Amino acid sequence: MNYIPKQDITFGDLFAGGGGVTTGALSIPGVKVLWALNHDAVSIATHEKNHPETRHFQADIRTQNEKELDRIDILWASLECTNHSNAKGGKPKDADSRTLADEMPRYIRHCNPSVVMIENVREFMLWGPLDEEGHPIKSRRGEDFQRWVNEIKALGYNNAEWRILNAA
Repeated sequence: MNYIPKQDITFGDLFAGGGGVTTGALSIPGVKVLWALNHDAVSIATHEKNHPETRHFQADIRTQNEKELDRIDILWASLECTNHSNAKGGKPKDADSRTLADEMPRYIRHCNPSVVMIENVREFMLWGPLDEEGHPIKSRRGEDFQRWVNEIKALGYNNAEWRILNAA
């Protein structure tokens, strides 16, 4: 039997920014980035200048109709990290912003990728409920992260793994 390799590995970029991840993905032979989504007009306009061959969507991940996006082999999401990161110091966290990851299952169900890759700060693994002042409840660290991982696993992505990389 002859093996016929797939021509392209298709890729979708959520929270695409100006296109750094897309540039990296396109450096791999056979990868084609079909679409990029970002809420920020300047970011998506920059992405479009950098990658005119990609379909662009300027929308909030919470309001984008995922059915407008092509199905893909790899789904990449650089989820909002500011309200998880310790770089914010002791300032209150924005609870609404911290829930953007909860939109991922909707995109995963529609896009049906073989691979889902999420990029975030290490504190994302500590994602849990906030108190009335907007500070993480220490005794409940990681609760929301574990719930979220379980939700992704329930979609059939049972081999979820994560690691911390130092990009300094």
